[in-house]
Amino acid sequence: GDQDIHTISPSKWLYRQASESPVFCAAINHCIPNGVDTDTFKPLNRNSLKAKYGIDEDKKVVLFLSANITDERKGFYYFVKALEILAETNSGNLNKVTTVLVGSNNAGLNQYIPGEVVNLGSTYDASKLAEYYNLADVFVSASIADNFPSTALESIACGTPVVAFDVGGISEIAVHGKTGFLAENRNVSELADS
Repeated sequence: GDQDIHTISPSKWLYRQASESPVFCAAINHCIPNGVDTDTFKPLNRNSLKAKYGIDEDKKVVLFLSANITDERKGFYYFVKALEILAETNSGNLNKVTTVLVGSNNAGLNQYIPGEVVNLGSTYDASKLAEYYNLADVFVSASIADNFPSTALESIACGTPVVAFDVGGISEIAVHGKTGFLAENRNVSELADS
């Protein structure tokens, strides 16, 4: 009737949380995933973007992007630890990698990252973000809690695979072995392997 409560979740994960909760189990629960503008977020020429941003075309680019890089939930700490593992186990290969940081509160973070770092600051310009995703060979989303991250959706729309912890709704976007690789939450060595 008129008093029915509806919930709308952008991920199957949150939909299940609502359906199983004592508060919303009697509600009419829906799952409507967020979308992405594929006119903006689409594959572009990686090598011409590397030239534009002054990155050697022989380098592999690892992207870490977050509205607020120092937000603990976004997992910058785990990202850095994974890079340190790569630096120790693949020391010869680290000189073939450039890390690109995008987001606010990024000042001084370069010093924590082994190898070459390009810090592109913060932007909300969608066409610039599409360039950043396309610049990268892999986008790392090290979030330790996330619902249905639009960053992962945007990256995959650009043709860039996602490496992430298997939390929340990320596995609905980054399909392990197809559109990316998933690591057990907070498992830094699995994140480094991925």
